[in-house]
Amino acid sequence: MITAFVIQLNYHAPEYTQPIAAKLDAGFKRGGVALQSNGKITFRGEIIHRRYVNQPTKGQVMVVRRQRRRARRYRIRYRAPRFDNRRRPEGWLPPTIKARADAQVNVLKVLARYAPVTRAIIEVGSFDAHKMQNPDVKPEGYQNGRQKGFKNTKAYIKARDRRCVNCGAEIEEVHHLKQRVKGGADNPDNLVGLCKKCHRLATMGKLKLNLTPGRELKGAAFINAAKNYIVSQVRRFAPEVCAQEGWWTKQERERWNLSKSHINDAISMGTAHLSVLYIPPGLNPMEIRPRQRAVRQQYFSEPRKGGVFKRYRHPWQSISGIKRGDLCRDKKTNQLIRVDTLLSNGKLNARVLKTGQRLVNIIPDRLQIVERGKGITFIPRKEAEPALLP
Repeated sequence: MITAFVIQLNYHAPEYTQPIAAKLDAGFKRGGVALQSNGKITFRGEIIHRRYVNQPTKGQVMVVRRQRRRARRYRIRYRAPRFDNRRRPEGWLPPTIKARADAQVNVLKVLARYAPVTRAIIEVGSFDAHKMQNPDVKPEGYQNGRQKGFKNTKAYIKARDRRCVNCGAEIEEVHHLKQRVKGGADNPDNLVGLCKKCHRLATMGKLKLNLTPGRELKGAAFINAAKNYIVSQVRRFAPEVCAQEGWWTKQERERWNLSKSHINDAISMGTAHLSVLYIPPGLNPMEIRPRQRAVRQQYFSEPRKGGVFKRYRHPWQSISGIKRGDLCRDKKTNQLIRVDTLLSNGKLNARVLKTGQRLVNIIPDRLQIVERGKGITFIPRKEAEPALLP
Protein backbone atom coordinates (compact mmCIF):
# COMPACT_ATOMS: atom_id res chain seq x y z
CA MET A 1 0.00 0.00 0.00
CA ILE A 2 1.33 3.44 -0.97
CA THR A 3 0.80 6.28 1.52
CA ALA A 4 1.43 9.94 0.73
CA PHE A 5 3.42 12.03 3.22
CA VAL A 6 4.70 15.61 3.57
CA ILE A 7 8.09 16.78 4.83
CA GLN A 8 7.92 20.07 6.73
CA LEU A 9 11.13 22.02 7.35
CA ASN A 10 11.62 23.99 10.58
CA TYR A 11 13.84 26.58 8.88
CA HIS A 12 13.55 28.91 5.90
CA ALA A 13 14.69 27.25 2.67
CA PRO A 14 16.22 29.44 -0.06
CA GLU A 15 14.40 29.67 -3.37
CA TYR A 16 17.56 29.13 -5.38
CA THR A 17 17.42 26.30 -7.92
CA GLN A 18 20.32 25.03 -9.95
CA PRO A 19 20.27 26.05 -13.63
CA ILE A 20 19.21 23.19 -15.89
CA ALA A 21 19.36 23.32 -19.68
CA ALA A 22 16.92 21.19 -21.69
CA LYS A 23 18.36 20.34 -25.11
CA LEU A 24 16.43 19.00 -28.09
CA ASP A 25 17.76 17.63 -31.38
CA ALA A 26 14.58 17.42 -33.44
CA GLY A 27 14.32 14.78 -36.16
CA PHE A 28 11.91 13.26 -38.65
CA LYS A 29 12.16 9.61 -37.57
CA ARG A 30 13.89 10.01 -34.20
CA GLY A 31 14.97 12.87 -31.97
CA GLY A 32 17.36 13.34 -29.08
CA VAL A 33 16.83 15.09 -25.75
CA ALA A 34 19.10 15.72 -22.75
CA LEU A 35 19.19 17.65 -19.47
CA GLN A 36 22.41 19.32 -18.35
CA SER A 37 23.27 20.94 -15.02
CA ASN A 38 26.66 22.61 -14.49
CA GLY A 39 28.55 20.38 -16.91
CA LYS A 40 26.82 17.18 -15.79
CA ILE A 41 24.28 15.28 -17.88
CA THR A 42 21.37 14.30 -15.65
CA PHE A 43 19.06 12.83 -18.31
CA ARG A 44 19.38 11.61 -21.88
CA GLY A 45 16.94 9.90 -24.18
CA GLU A 46 15.86 9.23 -27.74
CA ILE A 47 12.40 10.13 -29.01
CA ILE A 48 11.03 7.43 -31.29
CA HIS A 49 8.07 8.50 -33.38
CA ARG A 50 5.15 6.13 -33.54
CA ARG A 51 5.52 5.06 -37.15
CA TYR A 52 9.10 3.85 -36.72
CA VAL A 53 8.77 1.77 -33.53
CA ASN A 54 9.98 -1.85 -33.92
CA GLN A 55 8.25 -2.73 -37.20
CA PRO A 56 8.40 0.08 -39.77
CA THR A 57 6.43 -1.94 -42.33
CA LYS A 58 3.47 -2.70 -40.05
CA GLY A 59 1.03 -0.42 -38.30
CA GLN A 60 1.75 2.64 -40.44
CA VAL A 61 -0.01 4.95 -38.02
CA MET A 62 0.59 8.24 -39.77
CA VAL A 63 -0.13 6.78 -43.22
CA VAL A 64 -3.43 5.27 -42.08
CA ARG A 65 -4.36 8.51 -40.34
CA ARG A 66 -3.74 10.46 -43.55
CA GLN A 67 -5.80 7.98 -45.59
CA ARG A 68 -8.77 8.24 -43.23
CA ARG A 69 -8.52 12.02 -43.17
CA ARG A 70 -8.72 12.13 -46.96
CA ALA A 71 -11.59 9.65 -46.99
CA ARG A 72 -13.58 11.87 -44.62
CA ARG A 73 -13.11 14.81 -46.96
CA TYR A 74 -14.56 12.84 -49.86
CA ARG A 75 -17.61 11.85 -47.78
CA ILE A 76 -18.46 15.43 -46.84
CA ARG A 77 -21.46 16.70 -48.79
CA TYR A 78 -20.72 19.21 -51.49
CA ARG A 79 -20.91 22.85 -50.55
CA ALA A 80 -19.95 25.80 -52.67
CA PRO A 81 -16.52 27.14 -51.60
CA ARG A 82 -16.56 30.32 -49.58
CA PHE A 83 -13.67 32.71 -49.19
CA ASP A 84 -13.56 32.64 -45.37
CA ASN A 85 -13.49 28.83 -45.26
CA ARG A 86 -10.48 28.57 -47.55
CA ARG A 87 -8.11 30.65 -45.44
CA ARG A 88 -5.64 28.77 -43.27
CA PRO A 89 -4.58 30.27 -39.95
CA GLU A 90 -1.14 31.80 -39.60
CA GLY A 91 1.51 29.23 -38.76
CA TRP A 92 -0.58 26.32 -40.07
CA LEU A 93 1.26 23.03 -40.59
CA PRO A 94 0.12 19.82 -42.29
CA PRO A 95 -1.28 17.41 -39.67
CA THR A 96 1.46 14.81 -40.21
CA ILE A 97 4.25 17.36 -39.67
CA LYS A 98 2.46 18.96 -36.72
CA ALA A 99 2.02 15.59 -34.99
CA ARG A 100 5.77 14.88 -35.11
CA ALA A 101 6.65 18.39 -33.94
CA ASP A 102 4.14 18.31 -31.06
CA ALA A 103 5.46 14.94 -29.90
CA GLN A 104 8.95 16.39 -29.40
CA VAL A 105 7.67 19.58 -27.77
CA ASN A 106 5.55 17.55 -25.34
CA VAL A 107 8.64 15.63 -24.20
CA LEU A 108 10.28 18.90 -23.15
CA LYS A 109 7.04 19.89 -21.38
CA VAL A 110 7.08 16.70 -19.32
CA LEU A 111 10.75 17.15 -18.40
CA ALA A 112 10.10 20.79 -17.42
CA ARG A 113 7.49 19.62 -14.90
CA TYR A 114 9.98 17.51 -12.97
CA ALA A 115 13.15 19.58 -13.45
CA PRO A 116 13.55 23.36 -12.97
CA VAL A 117 14.43 24.07 -16.59
CA THR A 118 15.87 27.56 -16.92
CA ARG A 119 17.02 27.35 -20.53
CA ALA A 120 16.10 25.40 -23.66
CA ILE A 121 18.47 24.78 -26.58
CA ILE A 122 16.99 23.57 -29.87
CA GLU A 123 18.93 22.58 -32.95
CA VAL A 124 17.61 24.19 -36.11
CA GLY A 125 18.89 24.18 -39.64
CA SER A 126 17.99 25.12 -43.19
CA PHE A 127 18.35 22.46 -45.85
CA ASP A 128 18.66 23.17 -49.56
CA ALA A 129 16.87 20.21 -51.12
CA HIS A 130 17.97 21.15 -54.64
CA LYS A 131 21.63 21.31 -53.63
CA MET A 132 21.36 18.03 -51.72
CA GLN A 133 20.40 16.37 -55.01
CA ASN A 134 22.88 18.29 -57.16
CA PRO A 135 25.85 19.75 -55.20
CA ASP A 136 27.14 21.54 -58.33
CA VAL A 137 23.92 23.43 -58.99
CA LYS A 138 24.30 27.04 -60.13
CA PRO A 139 21.91 29.93 -59.39
CA GLU A 140 20.10 29.57 -62.71
CA GLY A 141 19.68 25.85 -62.05
CA TYR A 142 17.02 26.50 -59.40
CA GLN A 143 14.65 27.78 -62.09
CA ASN A 144 15.73 25.19 -64.67
CA GLY A 145 15.28 21.90 -62.87
CA ARG A 146 15.52 18.48 -64.46
CA GLN A 147 11.73 18.21 -64.83
CA LYS A 148 11.37 21.52 -66.63
CA GLY A 149 9.42 21.14 -69.86
CA PHE A 150 7.66 17.91 -68.82
CA LYS A 151 3.96 17.73 -68.09
CA ASN A 152 4.35 15.57 -64.98
CA THR A 153 6.77 13.21 -63.23
CA LYS A 154 5.65 10.18 -65.23
CA ALA A 155 6.47 11.95 -68.50
CA TYR A 156 9.94 12.76 -67.16
CA ILE A 157 10.54 9.12 -66.13
CA LYS A 158 9.52 7.91 -69.60
CA ALA A 159 11.92 10.34 -71.27
CA ARG A 160 14.73 9.49 -68.84
CA ASP A 161 14.52 5.68 -68.94
CA ARG A 162 13.08 5.39 -72.50
CA ARG A 163 12.55 1.63 -72.12
CA CYS A 164 11.59 -0.78 -69.34
CA VAL A 165 14.70 -1.07 -67.17
CA ASN A 166 14.17 -4.84 -66.85
CA CYS A 167 13.10 -6.24 -70.23
CA GLY A 168 13.50 -3.30 -72.62
CA ALA A 169 9.82 -3.11 -73.59
CA GLU A 170 7.84 0.10 -73.84
CA ILE A 171 7.29 1.89 -70.52
CA GLU A 172 3.68 1.66 -69.37
CA GLU A 173 3.86 2.29 -65.61
CA VAL A 174 6.13 3.86 -63.00
CA HIS A 175 7.46 1.75 -60.12
CA HIS A 176 8.63 2.90 -56.66
CA LEU A 177 11.98 1.34 -55.74
CA LYS A 178 11.13 1.91 -52.08
CA GLN A 179 7.42 1.39 -51.55
CA ARG A 180 5.39 4.29 -50.28
CA VAL A 181 4.02 2.18 -47.44
CA LYS A 182 7.63 1.79 -46.25
CA GLY A 183 8.32 5.52 -46.41
CA GLY A 184 9.29 5.85 -50.07
CA ALA A 185 8.74 9.18 -51.78
CA ASP A 186 7.49 10.24 -55.22
CA ASN A 187 10.89 11.73 -55.99
CA PRO A 188 12.21 10.80 -59.49
CA ASP A 189 15.27 9.23 -57.82
CA ASN A 190 12.91 6.66 -56.28
CA LEU A 191 11.02 5.94 -59.53
CA VAL A 192 11.82 3.75 -62.55
CA GLY A 193 9.90 2.98 -65.72
CA LEU A 194 8.59 -0.57 -66.20
CA CYS A 195 6.20 -2.35 -68.49
CA LYS A 196 2.94 -3.61 -67.00
CA LYS A 197 4.14 -7.22 -66.67
CA CYS A 198 7.42 -6.35 -64.93
CA HIS A 199 5.65 -3.87 -62.67
CA ARG A 200 3.21 -6.54 -61.51
CA LEU A 201 6.07 -8.97 -60.79
CA ALA A 202 8.05 -6.30 -58.92
CA THR A 203 5.01 -5.38 -56.81
CA MET A 204 4.44 -9.05 -55.91
CA GLY A 205 8.11 -9.42 -54.92
CA LYS A 206 8.92 -11.90 -57.70
CA LEU A 207 11.23 -9.50 -59.55
CA LYS A 208 14.30 -7.98 -57.89
CA LEU A 209 15.69 -4.81 -59.42
CA ASN A 210 19.37 -4.14 -58.72
CA LEU A 211 18.77 -0.43 -58.34
CA THR A 212 19.22 1.79 -55.30
CA PRO A 213 16.69 4.54 -54.55
CA GLY A 214 17.99 8.07 -54.33
CA ARG A 215 18.42 10.12 -51.22
CA GLU A 216 15.23 10.85 -49.30
CA LEU A 217 14.39 14.46 -48.56
CA LYS A 218 11.49 13.97 -46.14
CA GLY A 219 13.65 14.67 -43.11
CA ALA A 220 15.01 17.89 -44.61
CA ALA A 221 11.51 19.03 -45.56
CA PHE A 222 10.26 18.32 -42.03
CA ILE A 223 12.99 20.40 -40.36
CA ASN A 224 12.48 23.29 -42.79
CA ALA A 225 8.74 23.34 -42.10
CA ALA A 226 8.67 22.63 -38.35
CA LYS A 227 11.74 24.38 -36.89
CA ASN A 228 10.05 27.76 -36.29
CA TYR A 229 6.94 26.07 -34.91
CA ILE A 230 8.97 24.01 -32.40
CA VAL A 231 10.86 27.08 -31.19
CA SER A 232 7.65 29.12 -30.80
CA GLN A 233 5.94 26.34 -28.81
CA VAL A 234 8.90 25.88 -26.46
CA ARG A 235 8.96 29.64 -25.75
CA ARG A 236 5.57 29.27 -24.07
CA PHE A 237 6.95 27.35 -21.08
CA ALA A 238 10.75 27.84 -21.12
CA PRO A 239 12.17 31.08 -19.64
CA GLU A 240 14.91 31.26 -22.28
CA VAL A 241 15.13 29.55 -25.67
CA CYS A 242 18.25 29.40 -27.84
CA ALA A 243 18.40 28.10 -31.41
CA GLN A 244 21.63 26.44 -32.50
CA GLU A 245 22.72 25.54 -36.02
CA GLY A 246 23.65 21.98 -36.92
CA TRP A 247 27.24 22.79 -37.91
CA TRP A 248 27.87 24.16 -34.42
CA THR A 249 26.51 20.97 -32.86
CA LYS A 250 28.85 18.92 -35.06
CA GLN A 251 31.90 20.85 -33.85
CA GLU A 252 30.94 20.37 -30.20
CA ARG A 253 30.23 16.66 -30.71
CA GLU A 254 33.62 16.10 -32.34
CA ARG A 255 35.27 18.01 -29.52
CA TRP A 256 33.97 15.46 -27.00
CA ASN A 257 34.78 12.51 -29.32
CA LEU A 258 31.17 11.35 -29.51
CA SER A 259 29.69 9.24 -32.28
CA LYS A 260 26.92 10.58 -34.49
CA SER A 261 23.48 9.99 -32.95
CA HIS A 262 20.51 12.06 -31.87
CA ILE A 263 21.28 11.49 -28.19
CA ASN A 264 24.92 12.57 -28.55
CA ASP A 265 23.89 15.61 -30.57
CA ALA A 266 21.56 16.66 -27.75
CA ILE A 267 24.31 16.07 -25.17
CA SER A 268 26.82 18.17 -27.12
CA MET A 269 24.60 21.19 -27.69
CA GLY A 270 25.44 24.28 -25.64
CA THR A 271 28.74 22.93 -24.25
CA ALA A 272 31.18 25.32 -25.95
CA HIS A 273 31.86 27.14 -22.65
CA LEU A 274 32.55 23.94 -20.68
CA SER A 275 35.97 22.47 -19.99
CA VAL A 276 34.56 19.21 -18.57
CA LEU A 277 31.47 17.27 -19.61
CA TYR A 278 30.50 14.42 -17.30
CA ILE A 279 28.02 11.61 -17.90
CA PRO A 280 27.46 9.36 -14.87
CA PRO A 281 28.33 5.73 -15.74
CA GLY A 282 24.95 4.45 -14.54
CA LEU A 283 22.88 6.96 -16.51
CA ASN A 284 21.22 4.71 -19.07
CA PRO A 285 19.59 6.38 -22.08
CA MET A 286 15.80 6.30 -22.24
CA GLU A 287 13.53 5.36 -25.13
CA ILE A 288 10.77 7.96 -25.25
CA ARG A 289 7.69 6.86 -27.17
CA PRO A 290 4.55 8.96 -27.66
CA ARG A 291 1.54 6.75 -27.00
CA GLN A 292 -1.45 6.45 -29.28
CA ARG A 293 -4.43 8.56 -28.34
CA ALA A 294 -7.95 7.19 -28.12
CA VAL A 295 -9.52 6.64 -31.53
CA ARG A 296 -13.09 5.97 -32.55
CA GLN A 297 -12.29 3.18 -34.98
CA GLN A 298 -14.02 -0.02 -33.89
CA TYR A 299 -13.31 -2.09 -36.99
CA PHE A 300 -10.31 -2.56 -39.23
CA SER A 301 -10.62 -0.75 -42.56
CA GLU A 302 -12.10 -3.32 -44.93
CA PRO A 303 -13.91 -2.81 -48.24
CA ARG A 304 -16.47 -5.40 -47.22
CA LYS A 305 -19.51 -4.26 -45.27
CA GLY A 306 -19.04 -4.57 -41.52
CA GLY A 307 -15.26 -4.99 -41.59
CA VAL A 308 -13.35 -7.04 -39.02
CA PHE A 309 -13.66 -6.30 -35.30
CA LYS A 310 -10.45 -5.34 -33.54
CA ARG A 311 -8.77 -7.94 -31.37
CA TYR A 312 -7.43 -5.37 -28.93
CA ARG A 313 -9.55 -3.12 -26.78
CA HIS A 314 -9.74 0.62 -27.18
CA PRO A 315 -7.25 2.80 -25.28
CA TRP A 316 -10.01 4.41 -23.17
CA GLN A 317 -11.31 1.05 -21.93
CA SER A 318 -9.90 -0.68 -18.88
CA ILE A 319 -9.52 -4.11 -17.32
CA SER A 320 -10.08 -4.15 -13.55
CA GLY A 321 -9.46 -0.40 -13.53
CA ILE A 322 -6.11 -0.69 -15.37
CA LYS A 323 -5.71 1.26 -18.60
CA ARG A 324 -3.04 1.21 -21.26
CA GLY A 325 0.03 3.21 -20.25
CA ASP A 326 -0.55 2.87 -16.48
CA LEU A 327 2.49 2.33 -14.27
CA CYS A 328 1.87 -0.69 -12.03
CA ARG A 329 3.74 -2.78 -9.50
CA ASP A 330 3.91 -6.53 -9.99
CA LYS A 331 2.91 -8.09 -6.67
CA LYS A 332 4.72 -11.31 -7.57
CA THR A 333 8.14 -9.88 -8.50
CA ASN A 334 7.83 -6.39 -6.90
CA GLN A 335 8.88 -4.78 -10.22
CA LEU A 336 7.51 -1.64 -11.81
CA ILE A 337 5.93 -2.34 -15.20
CA ARG A 338 4.18 -0.24 -17.85
CA VAL A 339 1.00 -1.65 -19.41
CA ASP A 340 1.22 -1.75 -23.21
CA THR A 341 -1.86 -3.60 -24.45
CA LEU A 342 -5.30 -4.62 -23.18
CA LEU A 343 -6.25 -8.01 -24.62
CA SER A 344 -9.76 -9.17 -25.41
CA ASN A 345 -9.29 -12.24 -23.17
CA GLY A 346 -9.13 -10.02 -20.07
CA LYS A 347 -5.34 -10.12 -19.69
CA LEU A 348 -2.57 -7.57 -20.24
CA ASN A 349 0.73 -7.16 -22.03
CA ALA A 350 3.32 -5.01 -20.25
CA ARG A 351 6.99 -4.08 -20.17
CA VAL A 352 9.34 -4.01 -17.16
CA LEU A 353 10.28 -0.38 -16.55
CA LYS A 354 13.88 -1.01 -15.48
CA THR A 355 15.02 -3.60 -18.02
CA GLY A 356 12.52 -3.20 -20.86
CA GLN A 357 11.60 -6.92 -20.73
CA ARG A 358 8.22 -7.65 -22.30
CA LEU A 359 5.60 -9.59 -20.31
CA VAL A 360 2.55 -11.16 -21.98
CA ASN A 361 -0.81 -12.48 -20.76
CA ILE A 362 -0.61 -10.99 -17.27
CA ILE A 363 -3.56 -11.42 -14.93
CA PRO A 364 -4.77 -7.94 -13.82
CA ASP A 365 -5.22 -9.07 -10.19
CA ARG A 366 -1.45 -9.47 -10.06
CA LEU A 367 -0.89 -5.72 -10.60
CA GLN A 368 -1.24 -2.68 -8.35
CA ILE A 369 -1.63 0.78 -9.92
CA VAL A 370 1.14 3.21 -8.97
CA GLU A 371 0.57 6.03 -11.44
CA ARG A 372 -1.92 6.69 -14.20
CA GLY A 373 -0.52 6.65 -17.71
CA LYS A 374 0.27 9.81 -19.64
CA GLY A 375 0.74 10.55 -23.32
CA ILE A 376 4.45 9.66 -23.28
CA THR A 377 6.17 6.45 -22.20
CA PHE A 378 9.76 6.33 -20.89
CA ILE A 379 11.54 2.98 -21.24
CA PRO A 380 15.14 2.56 -19.99
CA ARG A 381 17.72 1.01 -22.27
CA LYS A 382 20.10 -1.66 -21.06
CA GLU A 383 23.36 -0.28 -22.45
CA ALA A 384 25.27 2.46 -20.69
CA GLU A 385 28.21 4.50 -21.95
CA PRO A 386 31.25 5.36 -19.79
CA ALA A 387 31.77 8.79 -18.31
CA LEU A 388 33.26 11.42 -20.61
CA LEU A 389 36.29 13.46 -19.64
CA PRO A 390 38.01 16.27 -21.58
